[in-house]
Amino acid sequence: MNGKIYIGTGVLLPGGVCRAQMRGKDIVASALVALVVILIAAGPALAQLDLVPNEPKSHETLWGGDSNSYTADLESGYWTVTVETGFSLEVKITVALDIGYADVIAVSGEGSGNFPTVGFTLNESAIVYIRVAENSVYGDTTGIYEVGVYSDSNAPILPLLGLDFFSFMVLLFFGIPSVIIIVCLVFARKSAKALGTISTESNYDITVLPRKTRKLLREQLPTNCPNCDGTLTYGTVRWVGPRTAECPYCGNSVLLETVEIDLDET
Repeated sequence: MNGKIYIGTGVLLPGGVCRAQMRGKDIVASALVALVVILIAAGPALAQLDLVPNEPKSHETLWGGDSNSYTADLESGYWTVTVETGFSLEVKITVALDIGYADVIAVSGEGSGNFPTVGFTLNESAIVYIRVAENSVYGDTTGIYEVGVYSDSNAPILPLLGLDFFSFMVLLFFGIPSVIIIVCLVFARKSAKALGTISTESNYDITVLPRKTRKLLREQLPTNCPNCDGTLTYGTVRWVGPRTAECPYCGNSVLLETVEIDLDET
């Protein structure tokens, strides 16, 4: 045999390899190529539907300059994708109808910065592809976030207002109380100013009784101080209250007196 090996009826090739062995290897290689092609073509159909409509997906992590992709099977209507981030993470959301993001239907913002929400409308049911990308100027923000896709009536309020959880807590515990305190101070200042402003010319109230009585009740300053009998006028006393004046001679507090005036019948 001269050291050559024959297998079955295979024809001997140079180097001792038979055609039967070559044919088997070709078949295996062709099968592997076909399997790869099938998997690539079926990729979108085999992809897991990561996001359930109106249910948030929590504890997602995003590193600087990186992105995460999701899919969701949605019915027709208006939808909102929201990302609730931590203190420093900045994100941008892209929504498309294909896995390669060539058919983009919505982008949450342009340029760098934090754009945590985007809305879009589907005219019919479809599988959408959602990409959450880190979007800082230098690509260096990292953090944990929560992502969800919501129907029009279920969208969370904070992302729609452009607030993350940290910003909301700062507003709740510092912003709102500060506004309340400022409003109270302004109101108190105006009230004190109004209380201290009293007319020195005609500080009395007139109450008109029913016509059949034909009388007037009027509050006026007594002509004399009840303590020192000094003459009192509206221009000489110092008003210390709405109905209280201070005698310029003895410093005694003088209250306004109510006077009943009869009116002639007409």
